[in-house]
Amino acid sequence: MKKSIPLAVILIVCLFLTRCSTNDTTPITPTNNLSGYIYFENASDKIARIRLSDETVEDLFSNARTPDVDKNGRILCIKAANPSQVMFTDKTGANETPLIVMDGSGKFEYKENFYHPRLSYDLAYVSYEGVRDYSAVYVVDAADGSLKATIGDDRTGGPRDEPYISPSWAPDGSLYVAGKSSLNNGIYKFSPPSFNTPERIDPNLSNISEPSVSPDGKSIVFIKDSKVFTMGIDGSNPQQLNTGTRDFYLPVWSPDSKYIAAVSLGHIYVFDIIASTVTEINKTYYVNTNSQLCWK
Repeated sequence: MKKSIPLAVILIVCLFLTRCSTNDTTPITPTNNLSGYIYFENASDKIARIRLSDETVEDLFSNARTPDVDKNGRILCIKAANPSQVMFTDKTGANETPLIVMDGSGKFEYKENFYHPRLSYDLAYVSYEGVRDYSAVYVVDAADGSLKATIGDDRTGGPRDEPYISPSWAPDGSLYVAGKSSLNNGIYKFSPPSFNTPERIDPNLSNISEPSVSPDGKSIVFIKDSKVFTMGIDGSNPQQLNTGTRDFYLPVWSPDSKYIAAVSLGHIYVFDIIASTVTEINKTYYVNTNSQLCWK
């Protein structure tokens, strides 16, 4: 005679196997109730987005890097061409509007290299990194590309004692950046309109990078020792979100400031801050870990 196995036993076994399959002690949830799109770059200079409601991936256009998306759906990105350029386009990639074109002469430092562009909430400014290793962050007019501020040392400023990277805008118009680990590591705030006075806001933490300000302006997510941390916008109460062996990069907030997306080994994970869970939302599509995410 066949013996049936109680459903409760099956569920317990499945739960045990699911928990054992991850190398992170934070629970990985198999389903989600997330909304919107996360825009990203894959390994071959292609911009794509994943619809979070059903995890459908849509390839948008090629020959572009590091997407950011404004409230009207325009995509700000770096055109992977010669010469390289910061540009706006639509989701088809067919309607390009160049903002800054690489100069190549060395005369204008802010036109030499472009990494990680971000658009301010009021759509007035674009910030981006210059030279990757010892960089200044540049702020330009989002309408005509004219230079408004240089944050940190550029090539014409002598020794690079104050390089800054990873710009992130706050809703109030201030700009948050990370200092280089070996020199001026920390998270700094620069306020408009001059953006010329650094205010360190983290409590003297070390080995931190990639700050991202929440859309409600209350919190910052950042990476410390390859782990995801959050703290108040004033640097208060830093907390680690993941405690296992999994390393994360490219953190970004959901539009409602309730979730955080980050990348590990080329896959996107979403942190539910209140529930203390992590959801892997793409298992088959690789994300370039040298790029950036945008959640809209």
